[in-house]
Amino acid sequence: MEIFNRAYDGGESMQGFSRDIDEALDEVYNDKMKLLPVDKYGFFDGTLNVRITFQTNAGNEWRR
Repeated sequence: MEIFNRAYDGGESMQGFSRDIDEALDEVYNDKMKLLPVDKYGFFDGTLNVRITFQTNAGNEWRR
């Protein structure tokens, strides 16, 4: 299930990145979080996969 998907430019929009992640994982702001299974202690019963990529303005993924 996709919980959060947003593209950020390299400028000012990055200032809200950490807030956006926090809100994406908070069921108050994101109803999808209520659908995730939890164990008897309230921890997620599964895995959150995180991937951050960079794409140049020309549309190519950057690699060194």
